[in-house]
Amino acid sequence: MAQPWAFTARLRGMPRPLAAVDRGGCAGHSVLEGDILTDCAVTCVPFLEGQPRAHGTASLAWAACWGCATMAGNEVCFQPNWLGLELSYEQCCAGDILTGPDCFRPLGGFYTRSFCCYEPEAAEVCDWHEVLQAVATSEQVDHQTFTRVAAFPMMLREFCCIVPGDGSHPCWHAFGEDENAVLPAPYVQCCFPVLRRLLGSDPIWAEELQEEFASLGSRRWTSQQLLSFQASAEQKPCLLSIRGSEVWHHGLDACCPQDLPGNDCSYIHAVAQALHIVGTLKPLPDLDLLLSPSNQDRYTAPVPVFTRHRPRRRSGLLLLPVEWQLSPGQSRKHATAAQRHGARSEWKWRRKGLFWRGTNSNCFMSCDLGQVASGGQSWDDCLRSYDCARPWSLANFLHTVRGRLVFMSQFLENLDAKWVGTANPMEEELWSFFEESGLTSARVSEREAQAEWSYAINVDGTGSGDRIYWQLLTGSVVLVQDSPWASWPRSLGNFSRLIQPDLSDLVRQLQWLQDHDSEAEELALRGERWAREFLSFDFVLLFLHEAMRRYAGHFDPSSLLAVAPSAAEKSATVVSIWPWATHLTAGSRAPGPRKPQRARSLPGTAHEGFVKTAEKLLQEIEERLREEMESHPGYHLVFCGHSMGGAVSAMCAAILRDKASLQTHAWARECRAMTIGTPASMSRNLGERLAAESAVYTVVNGQDWSPRASLSIGKELLDDLCELSVARTVVRLATGAAFRLKDEEPAEVEQLPPGRILQIVPGKDDTHLLKAQVTDYRHSFPAWPDVASHIPLAYVEGLASGLARAARCDLAMPHRAARAFPALQRLAAEADAAPPSFEAKARLPAYPDQAREVLREHLEDLCSEQVLPL
Repeated sequence: MAQPWAFTARLRGMPRPLAAVDRGGCAGHSVLEGDILTDCAVTCVPFLEGQPRAHGTASLAWAACWGCATMAGNEVCFQPNWLGLELSYEQCCAGDILTGPDCFRPLGGFYTRSFCCYEPEAAEVCDWHEVLQAVATSEQVDHQTFTRVAAFPMMLREFCCIVPGDGSHPCWHAFGEDENAVLPAPYVQCCFPVLRRLLGSDPIWAEELQEEFASLGSRRWTSQQLLSFQASAEQKPCLLSIRGSEVWHHGLDACCPQDLPGNDCSYIHAVAQALHIVGTLKPLPDLDLLLSPSNQDRYTAPVPVFTRHRPRRRSGLLLLPVEWQLSPGQSRKHATAAQRHGARSEWKWRRKGLFWRGTNSNCFMSCDLGQVASGGQSWDDCLRSYDCARPWSLANFLHTVRGRLVFMSQFLENLDAKWVGTANPMEEELWSFFEESGLTSARVSEREAQAEWSYAINVDGTGSGDRIYWQLLTGSVVLVQDSPWASWPRSLGNFSRLIQPDLSDLVRQLQWLQDHDSEAEELALRGERWAREFLSFDFVLLFLHEAMRRYAGHFDPSSLLAVAPSAAEKSATVVSIWPWATHLTAGSRAPGPRKPQRARSLPGTAHEGFVKTAEKLLQEIEERLREEMESHPGYHLVFCGHSMGGAVSAMCAAILRDKASLQTHAWARECRAMTIGTPASMSRNLGERLAAESAVYTVVNGQDWSPRASLSIGKELLDDLCELSVARTVVRLATGAAFRLKDEEPAEVEQLPPGRILQIVPGKDDTHLLKAQVTDYRHSFPAWPDVASHIPLAYVEGLASGLARAARCDLAMPHRAARAFPALQRLAAEADAAPPSFEAKARLPAYPDQAREVLREHLEDLCSEQVLPL
């Protein structure tokens, strides 16, 4: 399951790089405020100058030069690149994708119009400077590699994003990731700026999905109907549950056992990872769905089932992209390799012929492909049986399309089709025939080899062929065998040429391409440009996102299966992380004196240890919090803590509320902190801001020493002791000078308790709850610290007694009191059967564990009344 994570990058705008810059011409250094240039002068920032390197003492000695460029688009694309090409927005981004200039093709990878021709995100969620620093400290990266990725920002992105790796990846190892994590969370945050933008735009795949979902009509299904079909199906699909960004499965052993041919869990895992990426960037609706692990689904389903291939007829099966397109470890790697190999081979230098290498992975169908081509049989006839276990022999291999293709290669000069091995059973006699006929070959890099040829062919394998998605990227004309299988997307047909299912027109098709070379070249280039954009990983995941939202219209959300505590259980359960938070607090104090530290983008300062602890805590739980908040609309996120835990809670609320201006953190806009015995850990201006927003509430019990202890008060105490020294007293007496009045500390420096203050004033007969101001604790430090008042149970006793008195005395809330009094009385006096009297002083069992259990029980009772205002 996904691990909670929150990226520690600064959530602000990035500096805007200068379009064309001469590093040698940089002179001097300018200051960046908040990582944003304060003026439009060229700025040179020494990058990692003097930083220790994990693999030696070398440091990067060049400066990154930035300026306020006026061009549109993403300026990182128009900086110097490793091919030395001079690119500009005006040159590369005019016109549309298929007919405009195409200056990004030689570079490939992240160099696409979708990435380069649009303004970068206004508020970055990834700081690539921090990522580069992580690379600099990785023992896996040598100095030469580091120098290259540091010199070219786009190369850094490709180094980090084409293959995500795990938590030990050089780009992500410094962000506290689990090295065993399948998909590092920083990778998701940093590597999908195009997808993040697309998820906020109008649907792009609407027409494709309208056609695919047409057979469902307006029907809706429940999770119980999905379960019923799964239980009865001979070829079982897997049942998955989407909850925010997490994907849960309900047992994989039954739906994809390893010993069942054609079935494995790799497709399930690829789809789950893709759904996790999409859900992290934009939460998906809560859904239960069926997903087939097979690529040979031939049945008719009475409920929706997602799959990668289906019969041409509508059968309840819904198409998704193929496995390698959805896998973050395969998609960008394969696509980038194919595209770059193709870009290096100009059309005029390519061999004018068709290239193919593969295995005998065809299954025997229950139709004659020649009869289907002539109309004598239907496509449905082909899939009545589908035999992948029958051995290939001299008598039957021509009944397969791959067998025909390789056999034809003997007679056509413009066809080079050979076997590189076997996948399905083949008789030795047949393999000997192929070897003797020169129809076998050693394995080659298909993408590199295909780029040397003008034409490619996509034929069926165990299911529908899936090579076309990378074949188009090599800049070749792709011939597609007409098939009983349907695959995603239908729009592929606009950029390929269809041939008969039995290859009976292959000779004619190849001759036409040779006779019409300019038309063939135009078709190849249009197909490559279209595939580079719309078959990219970002657009594939966008299709998945839109498909899930379209499916949500056919799913009954009231029938969701349980994958975690239900909403009803959660509403009565407090999920506590306080023991761990307390441990972090105790182990994360800043070394040396309690010095203030800039509170990131927040105004003012805060205690360094509490800032670091809050950031570390949010790294671990922020993603989980987001998922829970978005899964339970109407709930409020409240941090609670005592003493140092209270300071961390307040700091967490402040940090999250500051991020809430970003769309990615809108869920945190109303988060708050309720704290008791909280130290004076924030500057006055920050605390007053949180108080004005009703974001933090601090309770102070009697003369508790903790809220009155701060760096500011400590300095004031030392100043007073110096001012009252004998020497200064004698000077004042001799000169008639007055006692020097204390200067008020600046609001961004003076440390006081945070937020709105509730003061518990214990009395002999009654306990009062009074409103206080943060400045009430400015010049106050008890001569003898009241340790007893700082104990958490003392706070609970004081709050219970004070609330009981407030409920009894507040005549404006008698209708609330009738239900709230019993809970308060039980909490205060442990008298379940006694009538409410409110005269008893609050008391709790003396032993902490017993007291904690009593407190939990009574607080649940009290909160369930929902009558006391917070």
